[in-house]
Amino acid sequence: MRVCLVAPELLPVPPIRGGAIEAWIDAVAPQLAQRGVEVHIISVGDPRLSSSSQRIGPGRVTYHYVDLPRILSRFPLTTIARGAVYFRRVGRLIARLQPDLVHHHNRPLGLLIAKGASNGAGRQLLSIHNIDYGWCLSSRRIDRLFFAKGFARCDRILPVSDFLGSYLARRVPSIDPQRMHTLHNGVDPQVFSPNGAAMWTRLQQLRD
Repeated sequence: MRVCLVAPELLPVPPIRGGAIEAWIDAVAPQLAQRGVEVHIISVGDPRLSSSSQRIGPGRVTYHYVDLPRILSRFPLTTIARGAVYFRRVGRLIARLQPDLVHHHNRPLGLLIAKGASNGAGRQLLSIHNIDYGWCLSSRRIDRLFFAKGFARCDRILPVSDFLGSYLARRVPSIDPQRMHTLHNGVDPQVFSPNGAAMWTRLQQLRD
């Protein structure tokens, strides 16, 4: 099985500049690879990353970096254009990779753009991590229209909490509830344990 994990357009994976979603993707990918899944991670490029396509591990997890024009990072007004260019290029990558499953994060409009550019390759999942799940077009009515179209193209919508699921159902009532399922974020039991000892040790290591 071939899976593409698609990060938002702002930060690279691995999370060398931070980012909770980016850390999630980077942590989940090797877990999938250990189960025999061929994993491809797509994220924005970064000067600190040495190449546009980097193979990690024993040939089962591949990182693909989408380079964007610098001008799209310099001005706040270019946010929408940055996302549009990024996801258009993501779609072309997906078309080339032909995955069985594409897992997007927090960008319903990005999924819509990428799916159009990829001719709909693979089943589409969309995880929603918070209530700020896309770049804004400065009009609530227009935003909801385009976001609704993005959600409509998903095979599954996966809010990370029941609260987010309820929020989405209220904000975008056109979402089919049969396609939306809460998928809680996992934790590393080697770090987070019931007695807290492993977590405390890890926090001490990070502080040092």
